[in-house]
Amino acid sequence: MKKSYILLGIIIIVFILLILNLKNSNSELATILNRKPEIPNNIYVKEEMVNNANTTTITNTYRKDKFIYQHIENDDSTANQDILWDFESKKEIIIDNLSKTIDVIKISDDELSPLEGVFVHFNENLNTYKYDRKEIINENNCIKFHSTKDSNNRTYFYVDADTGLLYQKEEGQYYNSTFTPYYKYNYTYSYDTVTDEDIFVFNIENYPDYIYTEE
Repeated sequence: MKKSYILLGIIIIVFILLILNLKNSNSELATILNRKPEIPNNIYVKEEMVNNANTTTITNTYRKDKFIYQHIENDDSTANQDILWDFESKKEIIIDNLSKTIDVIKISDDELSPLEGVFVHFNENLNTYKYDRKEIINENNCIKFHSTKDSNNRTYFYVDADTGLLYQKEEGQYYNSTFTPYYKYNYTYSYDTVTDEDIFVFNIENYPDYIYTEE
């Protein structure tokens, strides 16, 4: 009888610890979901995306003050773009080096920065996301969680618990309790390293055989 009480006590303690751990995990997730990170004025972000065909696309993004420059290129030669956001003149210049086209469009006042995608502001109810576990990604303590809005397609996020930075993302199909990733993203960051030389300077004279259009 005494052994039964001891066993029951151990079970109760383990149950309480599990409840407390779940509560703390949900609290950490709620902090991430409601955090609105500020995008620094000087930052370099590298996004490396690998699809299920093992094609790698690299997106290098440089921000300095009112300018954001982005170069996109993949290893199967199906993407090669230079994009400049000039928030001072409110223009976005998109140069496609494969189709040899240049499009200049106006930036609206409410247009999001291209860096919004990595400086994640979920601003969602905790019930629309599910905590998975903690993982170390690029030597950072991250929380892994996923959206519960779509039962068939799933995105896993790996977000730094302290800074709110996104370090990894996986998109794919979830079927019969099995996740099949289609796209895997990795992110690295560098602060206060972007110089004027890193920001692309557009000169139409450098593109004599490109088709130019402007809004």
